[in-house]
Amino acid sequence: MDGGLLFFSVIIPAHNEEAYVGKVLTSLKNIDYPRDKFEVIVVENGSTDRTNDIIREYAPASFKIIRIAEPGVSRAKNRGLDLVSQISSWVIVLDADTYPGTPFFRELHRF
Repeated sequence: MDGGLLFFSVIIPAHNEEAYVGKVLTSLKNIDYPRDKFEVIVVENGSTDRTNDIIREYAPASFKIIRIAEPGVSRAKNRGLDLVSQISSWVIVLDADTYPGTPFFRELHRF
């Protein structure tokens, strides 16, 4: 692949998202983009449902999974931002019910 491809960082804040988080993680696993050119950071924050179990089930080992006790989407986003790679060209915050298609990063790269 082209070494000039952009590096993307995706942050997913997840609080009580058991109905959605598996699908967004599956969508990101199936992205048509070199695996070494993007990172996924999932920040589970204080869920009281099965969100954490589903994240562990669906997320590949290459995804960063963080748990914080405090609920609040801003806390989760900020914690994710703290962990973004220094080589990142773009940071994308996705809600757990947003499902990017396979060409998502290629389209952003062309943009």
